[in-house]
Amino acid sequence: MDKFQKFNIVSLGNWNPKVFTPSWIGQYIFSIQPGSKIDGLLDPENIELNYKYNDITLAPRANSLELSTESIDKTKEGRIFEFYKNVLQSLPFTPIKAVGVNYYYIFEVGDHPNLDKMLMEKDGVELQVTRIVLTKNYTDFVLNVIVERGNDGSLKLILNFHFQKCKNMESYNQKFFDDEVNKMLSLV
Repeated sequence: MDKFQKFNIVSLGNWNPKVFTPSWIGQYIFSIQPGSKIDGLLDPENIELNYKYNDITLAPRANSLELSTESIDKTKEGRIFEFYKNVLQSLPFTPIKAVGVNYYYIFEVGDHPNLDKMLMEKDGVELQVTRIVLTKNYTDFVLNVIVERGNDGSLKLILNFHFQKCKNMESYNQKFFDDEVNKMLSLV
């Protein structure tokens, strides 16, 4: 059975992480009352500060900004799109190079024999392939379908909608992404 693992929007550009203080994030991004609690999370690997509010994490970096959640429902997904729109409106002059909308799923060992076989055999020769990337070009973006095998034999499916121009992404809504994700999940 497939299991949702993570959803995020990653925006590559020239960000200033010092702008992202708890009070500024609360007012301009999360649109919450002054004094509402925003958790600070230390990323020990990079020694950088992330912020979390209602199970949505904001990770500002000099070269990227990530909004993510590890448990999804349509409300959280919609809020992440809303929060990203708030970022763009609040910081309209930030140079943005690309935007990725990413859905991560994990499949149990043996649940998808066709994917297992695809990762095990290549041109009739048994090889241990641990990652396959399939790409579909659309007018405004590229869809990367990534299948990875974990150390435990499980399969991770990543659906990456990659926009080279941020403005192109703004014309797509949550329903479009939901429909595309459901279409891809029905193929596996």
